[in-house]
Amino acid sequence: MIITQTRDQRNFVGSMNPGTDVVESLSQICVDNSIFCAHFSGIGYVRSPAVRTYNVARKGFEEPVTHEGVFHVVAMHGNISLQDKETIVRCHVIGTLRKGEEEPALLSGELVGG
Repeated sequence: MIITQTRDQRNFVGSMNPGTDVVESLSQICVDNSIFCAHFSGIGYVRSPAVRTYNVARKGFEEPVTHEGVFHVVAMHGNISLQDKETIVRCHVIGTLRKGEEEPALLSGELVGG
């Protein structure tokens, strides 16, 4: 286990432009600002989210599924880390997905695009 006490911290607050990919944008923010370890949270709307879920029996993730429609993210939490000098974004979401005039459906998992 690696643990350290922090004394200084940087906080970032902002919003993303419509049409940008959430996960790609978070990764780019980290690269641009030399963020190597962090946690984040957010809310909002995502078009055509790509979400994957964890399969406990297989001990691995299922293939991502892209859902057409507008996803209302009521809770988004995640973390940033480095793996082999590459920025890794883990973004967990829960919310409702609306396809046209259909009733909204609950959707949760790891957001990998959208």
